[in-house]
Amino acid sequence: MRTLAESERAVLRAEIKDKLATGSKGELTFGKGRQYDVDLIESARFVLEIKLANHTFLEEQNDAENSADDPEPVERQTRIYYTEPEKEANLLLLLSIESKLPGKIGLEEQDRHAGAAARKADEHCIYNKIL
Repeated sequence: MRTLAESERAVLRAEIKDKLATGSKGELTFGKGRQYDVDLIESARFVLEIKLANHTFLEEQNDAENSADDPEPVERQTRIYYTEPEKEANLLLLLSIESKLPGKIGLEEQDRHAGAAARKADEHCIYNKIL
């Protein structure tokens, strides 16, 4: 199980609100790399991600050796996955907010998150008949 300490949760919540407010003013930067706010996920053709700062999550270990009562702190990167449906002007569709391990080790996890987000976007378009 993965959790955030209450203080870390408050910081993350404030960061999400700030990024969304900045985005609504059109002031987020787009491109590849940590220096940019937004990027297109290559594995999920129309899903974009807003990158947030790294946060320390507390994770329970699943193996018998590390089954201590105290969860272990693990740094993770949080992402907001969204899309802008082509046929729905001025709509940003929030698909999910997920965290992943930093670096190459987290790319598979990120691809799973983006794939799930793409399926959600497809469901929205089918349900609302905007294909």
